[in-house]
Formats: sequence, C-alpha cells, structure tokens
Amino acid sequence: MADTRPDKSDRKRVTLREVAQEAGVSLKTASNVINHSGRMADATREKVQDVIDRLGYRVNVSARNLNRGKTGFITLAVPSLTAPYLAELANRVIDAARIYGYSVYITTYAEGSAQGARALLRNFNATVSDGMILSISEVEDLDPEDLDVDYP
Repeated sequence: MADTRPDKSDRKRVTLREVAQEAGVSLKTASNVINHSGRMADATREKVQDVIDRLGYRVNVSARNLNRGKTGFITLAVPSLTAPYLAELANRVIDAARIYGYSVYITTYAEGSAQGARALLRNFNATVSDGMILSISEVEDLDPEDLDVDYP
C-alpha cells in the first residue's frame, strides 16, 4: 500500500499566529509560552502548549536570530583538522562557546594558504555566524590589512 502522507517538504510550517488563534489567545501570550516568560494562569499555559504539541509548532530559529540581531553561532576557520593542535583548538573553542550559549561552525581552507584565508575573510556571512576565529598559525604572507574586517 502506498504512503499517502504528504512529503515533509510539501507541509506548511505552522506559525505562532496559527497557534495563538487555535488556542484562543493573543500572539503575545503564545510567544510568552514559547519563551517561558510572562505571567499567566497555568491553565492558559497548558492550553497553548497543548496546541503547540498538537500542531507540531517549531520555533523558526532563523527568524528569531534575525529579530535578535545575532545567530548564536561563531565560525572557527582552520587550515585543516588533521594537525593534532588544530583538532585540540577546535575542541577547546567548542567547549568555551558552549559556556556562553554559542554553537560553532567549523570550516577549513587550503593548508597554509593566505589566499584561502583571505577568501574566507572576504566572504564571511554575518547572517550565518556572529563572528569568526581564524587560525593563521600555518599561514604565510597574510598582511595585517587582510585582517581589517567589519565583523568580530
């Protein structure tokens, strides 16, 4: 028998506005339930949570980050992860970031390549990550002005 469920890609994402309407509460009240904030009766909180669970609402992290002006991610750029030092650096950055509520994207560039490091610096996307840690320990011929960027 064929699977008649709609493909996940065909399903529309449930919005917070839909949750609020279904629960019969204001958008602010629904938001307060999602963010575990605000004062309200336990019955109201439970009613909204039941609707969230039933409709399968999931927070749109991209929209939340855009609204907050930060992503919650930092980028660690290293020439490779094969050198024990760089693997240890990655582990320590991840551990430190976690303490401050950040996650880490790790990317690599051509080992020892100033050109690769420059390309990463030029093409950094601040909508994906709040800042970059660039390991240049194995890079030669990188000029100080290459590091003069408009992001952390």
